[in-house]
Amino acid sequence: MGQETINWSERTTFVGFDWAGDHHDVVVVDQRGKIVKDFRIDDTAEGWQRLIKKLNMYADVAVAIETSSGATVERLLEAGYAVYPVNPKAAKRYRERKAPSGTKTDHIDGWSHLWANLTRAKCPWADAYYQKKREEGQSHACALRCLGQRWLKILWKMWQTRKRYEPELHQRNQLRHGSWVLGLMSAQNA
Repeated sequence: MGQETINWSERTTFVGFDWAGDHHDVVVVDQRGKIVKDFRIDDTAEGWQRLIKKLNMYADVAVAIETSSGATVERLLEAGYAVYPVNPKAAKRYRERKAPSGTKTDHIDGWSHLWANLTRAKCPWADAYYQKKREEGQSHACALRCLGQRWLKILWKMWQTRKRYEPELHQRNQLRHGSWVLGLMSAQNA
């Protein structure tokens, strides 16, 4: 099966690709959101060979990059990777939320684009929330940004209480607080 025929939610490996003129920073993330590789390549033939060798260790690679065209995108496509362009303005706003100082870091660039989208495959409420935002006319990036903001509230509460995320507990809390998201899940399952 070709890279382009695999649904995003079925992918197993996600790559954040922060490109520059003379080098590129690469972060490889698994389905759980864990960074499994973090490296830099030079923008040379040898650098690209190194990238392909490292990424060929994984199946179903999806690459997020802050551009939709150019030599870098062409090289990724020629290597057979599925490329998901990310609007640089959306990435900048997400960085500002993740790093309030506004500091740009390659780690934040590399994996933050993937976080909210990954949760859609694992959490029915997250996918229902995303779909509702899309139905309201929000772009893919904006819907993910909204979902990411909801997750930040959850993560903040987890940090405060020092408790792990438990889907059942989250759903009970949504029910207790009368969350409209539960109604979306019921409608999706009907």
